[in-house]
Amino acid sequence: ASKIARDATHYLNTIWRLEESEKRFQLLANNIAQLAWIAQADGGIIWYNQRWFDYTGANVEDMRGWGWRGVHHPDHLERVERRFRHSLETGELWEDTFPLRSRDGDYRWFVSRAEPIRDEQGAISQWFGTNTDITEQREQAEQIKLLLAEVNHRAKNMLATVQAIARRSAGDGTVESFIDQFERRVASLALNQDILVNRNWGEVPLTELVERQLAFVSEVADRIEVQGPDISIK
Repeated sequence: ASKIARDATHYLNTIWRLEESEKRFQLLANNIAQLAWIAQADGGIIWYNQRWFDYTGANVEDMRGWGWRGVHHPDHLERVERRFRHSLETGELWEDTFPLRSRDGDYRWFVSRAEPIRDEQGAISQWFGTNTDITEQREQAEQIKLLLAEVNHRAKNMLATVQAIARRSAGDGTVESFIDQFERRVASLALNQDILVNRNWGEVPLTELVERQLAFVSEVADRIEVQGPDISIK
């Protein structure tokens, strides 16, 4: 019988460290908010994090290589692929924005970035990329754009109204009369704005509007009678 015993501590410690490193990598990769992936130098993707599969509902075989094209919106795919191939050829950082299809069939917008990973000789060996969901940011930007357009429209209408008020406030031609009537009418206009803001630019009860406007002519309130249905206006 023959027996040889060798100290395997260093070997086992190396394996243990590699396993721990792999666990940490998977823990990090699968819990970041982005969809992450690794591609070979030619662009064929060899790894996705779990976020990618959770979002797309695809499996490994579907996504292997250039299978990612299957979840891209057809209206954007040609452009995305052209720009990606350009980065593969030049080694430039790749960045693009496009919609990706979810497992439910809906499309959400992502900004994607990929960095080239180079070996000791400086040659690109892999690409590491992430896709960040920016759907909400795009929707908010669009809402802000629409809001600014609406503000611009309302501001122009307001200026036109102020001009009309100025012309109608000429009165008997005296400065005192003009200032008095102009101030009253501008204050009345400002009151309308307050009512709209307080009701989030929604419907305004006509009764409330009339009552608050008549407060500017309280000296003749006894000569005014208000009648009509209780309706709201926009």
